[in-house]
Amino acid sequence: MSKEEDDYRRNTLDKHVDEKFVEIYFLAKDEYDIGANTRAEKELFERLERYKTDIKDFCRRNYGAHI
Repeated sequence: MSKEEDDYRRNTLDKHVDEKFVEIYFLAKDEYDIGANTRAEKELFERLERYKTDIKDFCRRNYGAHI
């Protein structure tokens, strides 16, 4: 795989991961009736961001995936 193809794949995968976490965020807000601009909303966002970072780090460490 060329460097350009690898960069494209990496960027595409990163975008897909981000999009899925956005979906989870809004599903959780709806399912658990989390209001806008509340402490719960902020905590949900922060937890999902930490989890997303953990997943990306795990993939980098264990599989050499650069997402």
